[in-house]
Order: sequence, then structure tokens, then C-alpha cells
Amino acid sequence: MISHSFGPTGRIVLAPQQRHPSVLLAQQAAARPHNPFLSIEGRTWSYAQARDQVLRVAAGLAREGVAEGSRVGVLLPNCAEFVFLWFACAHLGATTVAINPQFRGALLDNAMGPSGCTVAVLHTPSADALESLSPEVRDAVRTVVAIGAAAERAPGAIPLRAWTEAPVPADLPPRGDHRSIQVISFTSGSTGPSKGVLITNTQALDSACTYVHAVRLTAEDTLYTPFAFFHGMSTRLGVLPTLLAGGHVVVGQKFSASRYWQEAIECGATVGQTLPPMTAMLKALPAAPHDTAHRVTRMYNSRADEEFEARFGVKLVEAYGMTEIGLPIYSAFGQRRQGAAGQVHPDWEMAIVDDEDQPVAPGATGELVFRPRVPWLMMQGYVGRPDATVEANRNLWFHSGDIGRQDADGYVYFIDRRKERIRRLGENISSFDVESLVSSHPDVRECAALAHPANVGEDDVRIIVVAAEGAGLSAAKLYDWLTRVMPRYMLPRYIEFTDALPRTPTNKIEKLKLKEAGLPAHAWDRDQHHAPVLGRAAAAA
Repeated sequence: MISHSFGPTGRIVLAPQQRHPSVLLAQQAAARPHNPFLSIEGRTWSYAQARDQVLRVAAGLAREGVAEGSRVGVLLPNCAEFVFLWFACAHLGATTVAINPQFRGALLDNAMGPSGCTVAVLHTPSADALESLSPEVRDAVRTVVAIGAAAERAPGAIPLRAWTEAPVPADLPPRGDHRSIQVISFTSGSTGPSKGVLITNTQALDSACTYVHAVRLTAEDTLYTPFAFFHGMSTRLGVLPTLLAGGHVVVGQKFSASRYWQEAIECGATVGQTLPPMTAMLKALPAAPHDTAHRVTRMYNSRADEEFEARFGVKLVEAYGMTEIGLPIYSAFGQRRQGAAGQVHPDWEMAIVDDEDQPVAPGATGELVFRPRVPWLMMQGYVGRPDATVEANRNLWFHSGDIGRQDADGYVYFIDRRKERIRRLGENISSFDVESLVSSHPDVRECAALAHPANVGEDDVRIIVVAAEGAGLSAAKLYDWLTRVMPRYMLPRYIEFTDALPRTPTNKIEKLKLKEAGLPAHAWDRDQHHAPVLGRAAAAA
């Protein structure tokens, strides 16, 4: 089993040489070779089988020139191959660039170009993705690896099965260390394109250690997660904590409120993954026998709700985190305070500041800012965006853009988001990306994208459009056009037209005025004209 020490709070503390996913997998494979580690798409891999697949894929990548510092773009749905590629890249000291497989065109260019991807991994749904890249970004990709039918649809691609069916390499020691960039994960943006966050092995595994402590995860647990692998919820807060604890992780394809508990029952889950809108959707369902027929006792991440807990027989676990900083606020399991996200992690400093970065009075609200007490614990920057990196870390504090307060006992309460990002059913959406895609329509002069409160979940996407004079563009026509260039989860629900957008003296769009004006009665509503598009996190029946 994994050898580690415990901090003063009982939290796992890994030595620097242990902060490497491939090293940890090898240790667990030696300690519990036949125990189930990963189940997905109806198949299960033991710790030893997963280690062997990782080594096979690492050997294949190495033959294609992947080495320390290489960047591998992974455009995959939830599948075991994603995990094997992710760990194989880490084994070689290379970086997984986790990309939404729905991305095409400018969105995909923004993900792969600045990241410097020289290898791309495709599955059947993303087999044509590279055709949408700009010539410059496409030319940088020298190796294409394909899974399933994508091997036939992507010319010159290497079938991944050629690696996974090869002998296990006898001598392929792990490269890189706790400082290596394990993954580039994309976060939302409001004043610019979505940004790629450089996450080290230390940061990823520290978040996993925190998760284990917050959820009280053990080797006896089966963790069920229905979230996409290109997010950190199912990987850095799902697969990695399970690896640390020596448990079993079961991965679904997408969240479905009507099937959630049945899937949890079928896999024998004891820990479930959730998000606040999903918890609300589960609670809104009619009472059913499976409400308590499952074995789940803990669910992460959602605010405490005693009615929910009593109905489903679980404890909800809440923490505060961001892609850039992991989980700096949490509570050890059983030590939560109603309404609070938790207390500040001992490896972090937190301050609450006003608009001029001055500390607010005790108990007052302000922006949450953070900095680590130990090296390599937070992001190493936004890839290709030194300006955004400097801005986020001004005055030697990372600025979260979130508003909160802290009580006299050190518990932190999240109040609201300051940033203009849109969060829809678990997906962070960049308003800039929405505006850029809408504005690329030949009959659109400019556009503003806003969050509008959703009936179920967090936000719906609302766009206000200034059309070209005399264009005759209708909302229905614009929406139909957007379905060809936008990921489904990004599609707007509400479309309205205006002659001009309000602007500040410095010519910035005054989105606050648009929000304060509210949604006009004449706004076009997709759900009144099309079947609702719920995207990845759909509560499909």
C-alpha cells in the first residue's frame, strides 16, 4: 500500500518523491494487484491491469517522441483509454492537455495552439476535429492516435490498440517529479478566451489528499462519478483520490437525475459525486424506492441540505476550490458548519480584500485571495497568457474573483461570484467564447453574453445581439446556425436583438445594465421553439 504520513489534522501528507501518479499506481499495484481500480463502460481493470496498460501506452508514446515537457492533446469522451493516456503522459514527464471533445475551430485552436500540442488523441466522435484547426496549429501536430472507428476516419492515425495489446515493457522508469506539469485544464473566461491552467503533480495530488480527508475515503469505498474526464471533478477529485485510498472508481458517461441512484445501486457505490444543481435536480424527483436502496453514504460537492440528507440517507460534503488553486477551503469529514465551505487548508493563506486589495474588517465580505505556504501547490500560470497570469496574481495574491466572508472561528462562507462567467449544469462557459462565436456570423455586428438564472440548475445562456443593418436576421435562423459551430452545452436559450449595446466611457459593454434591465418579454426562448438542449449534464429521462 501507499506509505505516507499524516499532518496534524489527520490529512494524508505525501513526500515529494511520492507526488507522481505513476509512482502511486505502481505502489498500489504491488500492494493490491487484483483489487478493482477503474470501471467504465461495463468493464473493470484491477490495479495491476491498469498499471500494465499505462506502461504499454507510455512505451508507445515514447516511440513517437513523447518525453519530458511534451504536450499531448486528449479529445476523448469518458473511457478507460483517457485514464491510461493521462497516467502514461505523467509517467514520461509529459503533460495531458484535457480538451472537450466537442471543441472545433477557434475553440480547439485556442486549446491546442497555445498549449503546444504535438500529439492528438481522438475517438470516434472527435475523429474530424483536426480538420477544423488552423493550418498553423494542425501542422504542429505530428502524431495522431485514434481509438475505435476514429482510426479509420483519421488518415495516418496510429490505432491505440496497437499499443494496449503489445507486451508490457520491462524497463521504462518514470520521468518527471513533483514539479512536473501533469495536466493543462481549461477554465472559464469572461474577459478573454478560456484559459489553460498549468497544474503540477504536487497540486493535483494535494487536492486528492484533501478530498480523501474531506470525504473520509478508504480502500473499502467505491466512488461513482458521472462527470466528464476533461474536467477535474472526475479525474483529480475522482480517480486520484481513489488511487490514494486504494478504492474503486466507477465512471459513468453523463449525469442523469432519473438514473443516478439506479446506477449507484448497480455499481455498489458508497461515495457519489454531485454538484449543487445536480443535487437540486435529484431532490426535485418524486420519491421512489431507490432513494434509500443504494449504499451511498457521502456525496461531494454540495452545500448541506438536511432534507436531502434525510431523504437519501447520505451526508453532503462541501469544499471550495478552483482549477487554479485546487481545494484551499474544506472541512474534515464530520466537522462541517452549516452554510460554510469549510476552513482554510493549513498549506494555504487566505485574505479577504476590497477593490483596492486592502483587507476588509473581520466578518465583512470581500474578494477571496489566496497564496500557498509550500512550493508547487498552485497553478504555474495560464499557458500562453502571461498577462492573465500576472493579473490573477497581482500584489502576490491569487485573486479568485469570488466574494465571501469568514467568521470568528475561521469558517469561510462563499457569497457570490464576481466574475462574468456562466455556469450551466456543471459546465463553466466563457462569455468571451460565446460572444466570439456569435459575432462570427456574417450578419452579427456585435454581441453580449450573460448568465440568466435557470429554472433548474445554475444558469442559462442569454445573448443580446446587434445585427448588421438590413440583414433581416431572426433568432431562429441565428440559433440554427450556432448549432453548427457551438458545443451543445454552450448554445443560448435566450436571444434578443437591440440597436446598440450600452457602453462605459472606456467603450466597454456595460453588462451590469443589461442584467439590471432583466429579460424582456419579447426575448426568443429556445425551449419554446426547440426541444431543450441540456448538454453533457442533462437530466435525461
